Amino acid sequence: MNYELILFDADGTLLDYEKSEQVALENTFLKFNLQFLPSYLLYYNEINQQFWKDLENNLTTVERLKIERFEKLIEKIGIKVSAADFARDYLYFLSKTQFFLPNTEIILEKLSKKYKLAIITNGLSIVQRGRFNNSIISDYIKDFIISEEIGFSKPNKEIFTFTLDKLSHNDKKTTLIVGDSLTSDIKGGFDFGIDTCWFNPLSKKNSTNIKPTYEIKDILELEQILEG
Repeated sequence: MNYELILFDADGTLLDYEKSEQVALENTFLKFNLQFLPSYLLYYNEINQQFWKDLENNLTTVERLKIERFEKLIEKIGIKVSAADFARDYLYFLSKTQFFLPNTEIILEKLSKKYKLAIITNGLSIVQRGRFNNSIISDYIKDFIISEEIGFSKPNKEIFTFTLDKLSHNDKKTTLIVGDSLTSDIKGGFDFGIDTCWFNPLSKKNSTNIKPTYEIKDILELEQILEG
């Protein structure tokens, strides 16, 4: 297939979100002079993942997600702090924290010479803009589609329609989305009618009925798919 436009998910595909999340959470606890325990990260991960799933399924809003996930965490661990203040500082620290997954810069440098690249992410504007604008990603990618900014999140078709319109690219057959989430990236791409590539570095079992066009374990394998 002769692809022209490659849409990348950000967190879990190009960026190590889990590491950034941990550092940001630790710094937020430190800011409030609170002891941080490893179990707090596990609690937060569970709470946060559920909120993002609810957002994918249109069961909550971005504004609710920002605050309510910390309300639940604060209640869980029994600390006395404003959830709104905690959320504000956490987002600040997260926006300043970025770690790349293996081979991210290598693949972006190679592909940017041959293809149009863009990022399409279910993220918060303050976080994603802060991380993209101050990273090597912006050397290779100039277009960032952030769900909070446009009011639609993956897997909704509207975010894909917006993306292709913004990029003046109307050929779905030459468009590929690459992401680590079956339920947002791959389902969203399939429903929209474009090819999909599931980035699955941990070789997770696909127990859903969502079938990606391609599956890779190393992001460098993407080059082989595009040239095949």
